[in-house]
Amino acid sequence: MLSTPDIKAQLERPYRRSEWIALLNAVFNGEALRTEWEARPHDEPLSTKAAEYCARSITSLGRITLADRKVVAVYECEVNRATISEMRVGLRRLMRDKIIPGIHDAVFAVFHSPQQQEWRFTFVSKHEAIDEESGGTINVETAPKRYTYVLGPTQTCRTAAERFATLQAQATLKKVEDAFKVAPLFKEFYRDYHQVFKRTKELVLPQFPKGEAGKDPAQLFVQRLFNRLMFLAFIQRKGWLTINGGKEYLAALHRSYRKGSGTNFYRDILRPLFFEGLNQDERPPGHTDPRFGQVPYLNGGLFEKAVDTSDDRITEIPDEAFTDILHPDHGLFSRYNFTASENTPLDVEVAVDPEMLGKVFEELVTGRHEQGSYYTPKPIVSFMGRAALVEYLADVCTREQRDALEAFVHEHKADSLRDPEAVLDALRKVTVCDPACGSGAYLLGMLHELLELRDCLFKSNQKLDPNSNYERKLSIIERNLYGVDKDDFAVNIARLRLWLSLAVDFQGEVPPPLPNLDFKIETGDSLAAPAPLDVMRDFPAITGLVHRFTELKRKHLRAHGEEADALEAEIKAVKAELRSWLGAEGPPDAFQWAIEFAEVFLTEEAHSTVSGALNLGHELAPPPQEGGFDIIVANPPYVRMELIKPQKPILRKRFPQVHAERADLYVYFYARAHELLRKGGVAAFISTNKWLRSGFGEPLRRMLLDGQAFHTVMDFGDLPVFETATAYPCIFVWQKVARGETPTHWTTVRDLASCYAEGVREHFLKNSVAVPADLFGPGKPRLATTATAGLKAKMEGSGQPLGEVVNGVLGWGVKTGLNKAFIINRSIREQLVKESKAAAEVIKPLIEGEDVRRYELFDRGSYLIYTHHGIDIKKYPSIEEHLRPFRSFKDKKGKTVGLDHRATKQAWYELQQPQYAYKEYFAKPKIIYPDIGKELRFVVDEKGYFGANTTYFLPLADWYLCAVLNSSSVRQWIQKSLNDIRGGYLRFFGQHMEQLPIPDASAADRKVVGDLAKQAQTLHGERRAKVEAFLRALGIDPAESNSRNPLEQPWNLVEAEFTKRSKKLKVPLREAHQHYEQAREETAALTERIMNVEREIDERVATLYGLDAEDQRWAAKSTPTARPDDKGTLLFKVLGDLKAKAPYFSY
Repeated sequence: MLSTPDIKAQLERPYRRSEWIALLNAVFNGEALRTEWEARPHDEPLSTKAAEYCARSITSLGRITLADRKVVAVYECEVNRATISEMRVGLRRLMRDKIIPGIHDAVFAVFHSPQQQEWRFTFVSKHEAIDEESGGTINVETAPKRYTYVLGPTQTCRTAAERFATLQAQATLKKVEDAFKVAPLFKEFYRDYHQVFKRTKELVLPQFPKGEAGKDPAQLFVQRLFNRLMFLAFIQRKGWLTINGGKEYLAALHRSYRKGSGTNFYRDILRPLFFEGLNQDERPPGHTDPRFGQVPYLNGGLFEKAVDTSDDRITEIPDEAFTDILHPDHGLFSRYNFTASENTPLDVEVAVDPEMLGKVFEELVTGRHEQGSYYTPKPIVSFMGRAALVEYLADVCTREQRDALEAFVHEHKADSLRDPEAVLDALRKVTVCDPACGSGAYLLGMLHELLELRDCLFKSNQKLDPNSNYERKLSIIERNLYGVDKDDFAVNIARLRLWLSLAVDFQGEVPPPLPNLDFKIETGDSLAAPAPLDVMRDFPAITGLVHRFTELKRKHLRAHGEEADALEAEIKAVKAELRSWLGAEGPPDAFQWAIEFAEVFLTEEAHSTVSGALNLGHELAPPPQEGGFDIIVANPPYVRMELIKPQKPILRKRFPQVHAERADLYVYFYARAHELLRKGGVAAFISTNKWLRSGFGEPLRRMLLDGQAFHTVMDFGDLPVFETATAYPCIFVWQKVARGETPTHWTTVRDLASCYAEGVREHFLKNSVAVPADLFGPGKPRLATTATAGLKAKMEGSGQPLGEVVNGVLGWGVKTGLNKAFIINRSIREQLVKESKAAAEVIKPLIEGEDVRRYELFDRGSYLIYTHHGIDIKKYPSIEEHLRPFRSFKDKKGKTVGLDHRATKQAWYELQQPQYAYKEYFAKPKIIYPDIGKELRFVVDEKGYFGANTTYFLPLADWYLCAVLNSSSVRQWIQKSLNDIRGGYLRFFGQHMEQLPIPDASAADRKVVGDLAKQAQTLHGERRAKVEAFLRALGIDPAESNSRNPLEQPWNLVEAEFTKRSKKLKVPLREAHQHYEQAREETAALTERIMNVEREIDERVATLYGLDAEDQRWAAKSTPTARPDDKGTLLFKVLGDLKAKAPYFSY
């Protein structure tokens, strides 16, 4: 078996076919593996596309049969392009047709050139997914994903070697796919990066005074240092940085440093490199500095000194910091491959790329998650960007058919376009903004999409856009992209990634200076300033001034040195003049859209002035018309309303049309995005789905969902789209035009892996339904299929809302403020009553939400000390003495907590929220239900329990009502009306439950259904008694158990699981099994009877709702076919039948 260093050494040599085959033989060498090689490797016929992708020959070398019998074809491709490391999309397209269903499951391919030391290894695999209906495995016919490594003498091949080493002996296709996934690399890199970052910060921290509130100057300084070093790590393989002839520039730079008395690597080497070498344009070409070698002038602001003066104040950093980062053998940068190429959803280079830098930033920056910011995965970014581009092109390219635009944007097929020149013109003019850009995921995503589309047009007609990728990217950055974020370092990372994206595509020995992005990606609060169109509309006389401002910014983007300084001074002067006209209302950090991006809000005619075609004075300028961005894309911050109270006054003022006191921050980003769009503009957001059904979301629903052409809703529920948070994300795409007849295409994603495997768009097309426009509006079902809307309409027309049935009383339980003080067990109750008989007056039997089950209550022997507001505690001395120790104490973390330290005002011995208005209801018969659950759990409480704050109640002991509430029909209504939360749970909030329709019924029907509910609750009670007897027989006190204990469902408990658990019991194993078999048989029989009764209830209630057989079949199709109780019952019924037929069968 080869060692990782052996594999690494071989991968870092130039490509030789014999050595490659020998390596594959050694790696895929096991009893279950087989390699077969062509005796005479033969060239494959080249397609007409091969020349386009610079292929000279494609040679079939053989095949590898993996341990799961999957077959990997092995190919070698000789190419003639100059730089193999930059060949990406073409290589994927060359190989994707080599996967032949039924013959090959995947491809290993090597791309090499005799003129290159670098060579590229690629793994391409088709995807498989689980069919939700059949449960079987299906092939997903989409473009295969390609994983790739750049190898050879110029590369650090540690990661590739480690991945190959894991495949030895027992490789399956899944193991191969897992080995080449980039996610583990990110986690490993982030871990190492974080450790080195933390260490560096500790070394510089003594030089910083304590920062202002909310700021960390040492963190900011180290981030800036790492940004600069990371940029150099990414571009050093371009060959633009050299010292002593070495291209591994940073390692060579560190190696050349001669540490001695009085020397300091940062002071003597890095500071001159940053602020002289890379930031000065006056050096003659080819100049070599003995301190840092030969480097180009890069400009762009990255290597300018910071405005906070820290670059001037911090002149020395201990050398050990840079040993951790740059050491040629064990430094952070030497342990990983770096590529400046950003991956695409179908094209993944297993190396540290700029996107990973963005992810690192989102994870590393203190408080970023507290600000509600999470990194959006690339497939989601791509889907959103393309969806927005299709709508944009459909709006402005009116000659084009929708199908042709879909094929062009999603599949890069331009052959069906009627007017490619007009489409190219539209792509050149489109304005795209992310008002919460973070580290630039959407900006880079849109850059990639626009570049790919322009490349596609060029390939279809080489007279269209005959520019290099570098020129196209620079044009896209200059004309099309805008971004804003509150976090200055987020903005810097976004700029850095755009610079890197440019750098990777420049072909030449000396790169041009980086563009200045100061006026393209900017810092500020996107919400705090007035709506730009409102401001601009009032001042038509400033049009000429805006034209001048725009032209200055255009020139500044490509200027450098003294010219850039002079232009910046002019820009500031014009901005001051604009402010004098427009004002600058809002707090100091408010981003003034009307000023900073004034050119976006001009007419189409005025845009010609931006490119220099027209330059009129104030008097001759045409009157401005309403402008705005063509596309807004964003993942707005997920900040809850209680964390933005200081911002509420200005948000209320800026966005009265969507404001609600309980609205979270992202609601206002929707409103701002809509304000920023031109008429016909398109927005694509991913945010939490809560606004679709919450009370605070109603104003936003009316404004956007009802009022605008809302094209797309793709709901991910509680799936982990964001790895670090459960945000209930949902994709929304809408257009700033009246809804009219526009339907909304809507789906709920159930399996994230299948969604990614199929492709996000393909998954959406396969599963979405078109919701007609007439289902939207106040009081209408909105997001529902016609079938769902029809079912809900029938139900809602069958009787009264629940709120009317109970006269508006949907009560909730008691919130103690400190459960350990107020909730006691039976023995403590007895002791308190023994000490003071009056205590019995205020000690009440308690039920918690977890123990409210379907038609049954699990009494755990819990009691509540009910000291309501205004109670005379002196009447109950034992209660007072019991509560006194809880007044103030230290928790496990050393924090002072207790009854004296609660957030609300009450006497120290009083309950926080006693719900005193409900006291008369608590002690009476009523219906209780939990605040959260996966299934309906309503029960008639005949004993007068007080409820904890995890319960709700209805003030009626109505058996008919209880039956209706537990029915499958109500389950359907609730599923379509309430938000799921994580794991498929439902929250039974009063504002939703009060709308639940309760069908009218005759006295006779009410009695029949009510009697069935009584019967069901009796059977549940009998089964519970059996369960408690079983628990006691095993030596378990039911009061000490809980509803999640599998022993509480013996009818569902398989023997192997019971045997495993019985080892921890105090009773003998044989005796325990006897109790288990008896309890299982008795409870399974009762469960079967329960199912029959509840099935009859479901059928009768459905009839009362007016649901016909088709409605019931449809409802059953979208409802779980078995409740948790059912599966075990069915299992043991089958096993019981087998045992009856075969006396020796045991289970």
